[in-house]
Amino acid sequence: MYQYEFAQRMMARPGSKNYSRLSVALHYKAEVELVDTLKPSCFIPQPRVDSAVVKLLPKTKYELPEIFDETLKALFQHKNQKARKALINSAHELRKDKKNMKELLKDLEYPLLDKKVFQLTPEEISEIATTLEEVL
Repeated sequence: MYQYEFAQRMMARPGSKNYSRLSVALHYKAEVELVDTLKPSCFIPQPRVDSAVVKLLPKTKYELPEIFDETLKALFQHKNQKARKALINSAHELRKDKKNMKELLKDLEYPLLDKKVFQLTPEEISEIATTLEEVL
């Protein structure tokens, strides 16, 4: 059982306001299903938030690039920016300085880097991580 708002972040889809690092990470780790919602009146003492019962079924192992977690963290620190700019602004997450990252990405013709972070699917984020792994 989780706070309803947290459960929404767990199940969020690309493009939605609740889409986050959590949503992407869970995409690869588990099937997430909302079983039920509970009002505060179901509890004593009453919390100030709604609750959600969530079913998590582990997924089989999925091969992700080595720097997937770092890429995910770097991107979602600036989720309303385009991916290229988010990676530059969070270059430290990939153990690069901002200037080097800017130079590295400047000539990289990669359309996914021109999408806003919150619009990238988990698969597209994995593609970006794979590409970064090749050029870093």
